[in-house]
Amino acid sequence: MRRLAAALGVQNGATYWHFRSKQALLEAMADTLLAGLTAGLDTESPWTERITELARRLRRALLSAGTAHACSPPPSSPCPARWPTARP
Repeated sequence: MRRLAAALGVQNGATYWHFRSKQALLEAMADTLLAGLTAGLDTESPWTERITELARRLRRALLSAGTAHACSPPPSSPCPARWPTARP
């Protein structure tokens, strides 16, 4: 959390204002990364095709996380204060 705060140019306590712990931050990141992963998945197709498509989507999501800039979330991502694990 200290390194994150330093990278963002804020004091360490600022990160805990939005997230109670590192675990809460990681959970919110995972929720955002995986949001909509199964949306539009064809439930009528054979399970092998669904698994293959799901694996492709998961791979794309994980690879996109490595290329996104840490300090600029995508426009569609919610404000950290609105994530379920964030403090009200």
